Order: sequence, then structure tokens, then C-alpha cells
Amino acid sequence: MPLSSQSSPTPLLAELASLGRFFTVTTGRPPQSAHPFADLHGDDTALADRIEGTALRLRLTEARVAASIMFQGLTARIWSPLIGVYLLYDLLLDLRDLAWSPAPGGATPLHLAAPSFRRNSCCLYYRKPAPNCADCVLLG
Repeated sequence: MPLSSQSSPTPLLAELASLGRFFTVTTGRPPQSAHPFADLHGDDTALADRIEGTALRLRLTEARVAASIMFQGLTARIWSPLIGVYLLYDLLLDLRDLAWSPAPGGATPLHLAAPSFRRNSCCLYYRKPAPNCADCVLLG
């Protein structure tokens, strides 16, 4: 279930960004250089360009080494905000509209045009004596 409209995800993401650049996800309109994250999965050119950029930046001669390093960095960038939001706020960050921007080095910039969260679980109130979700509508 999406987080209630009373809670804006933007301040939570700003607080999360204070943990470091791997936890940073910008919100709002992404820069013109941004690409949908799905492009890395469905567009061979976008993926090849990203691997080639990694190889050039790190002066690697083997594409498979560059691909491995690029994958590790990108994976860290995706998992860091997901795990951070979960651990700090007990919420799941919805990344369906995730976009990325090319960067000359370091952490790949990530963007969410309209960030939203999902509860990490539902208590199935009709099966429990009392609800336990912090954002449960039954707690009033």
C-alpha cells in the first residue's frame, strides 16, 4: 500500500542523503541527461555505453572486468537507498520510475520524478488482535 499522502517522501529522502552519496536520490523533474533505468536492461547501446565509460575511466582493457565493476557500483547505488529507507523508516522505496544520469565517475546519480513509499508489510488486521504497522489507518 502506498504511504499516506500526509507524509511526503522528499524530506525522508533528503535526510537519507545525509548518509552519503550512495544514499542520495534526487526528486522532481530529472535532468535532461537522465535515462529510464529500464534502458540499461532493454537497450543494448545504453548498457554498452555505460560499460565502455567505466572501462575508459578506469583504464581497463577487458570489457568483462569493466562490466563487473559497473554492475557492482550500480547495484550498490540501487540497494543503498532501498535498505536505508527500510532500516530508517520501515518503508519500501518504490523505484518503478527510477532514472539514472551518466556521470564521469563515482556514484551514478539516481532520480525519482514522483517518489513514493510502500509499507513493508500489512498486519492483516482481521487476523491479529491489534495492528502493528506504524502507518496503519486503523491506529487513527
